[in-house]
Amino acid sequence: MAEHEKVVQDIENKMGFAPNILHTLKEIDPNFVNKYRRCHDKLLSDGAIPAKYKILMALAVVASKQCEACTVSQMKSALKMAPQQRK
Repeated sequence: MAEHEKVVQDIENKMGFAPNILHTLKEIDPNFVNKYRRCHDKLLSDGAIPAKYKILMALAVVASKQCEACTVSQMKSALKMAPQQRK
């Protein structure tokens, strides 16, 4: 499986669906999808603000927008991060 296809598949696994725009972008510009993944990974990694706080902030933002699928996706991310952060 090509990298851009894996990115879309990972998003679909995380959210339960992949937005149609990602399928379109995958066909039009596969490189953009790869860049999206690198940006996403960089933004949600530890830095000046620890990743666990970034994920919780993202959860607050999507919850305020009342996007159920987005909120569920961010909750899953936060729950995955929790065991790693207990140290």
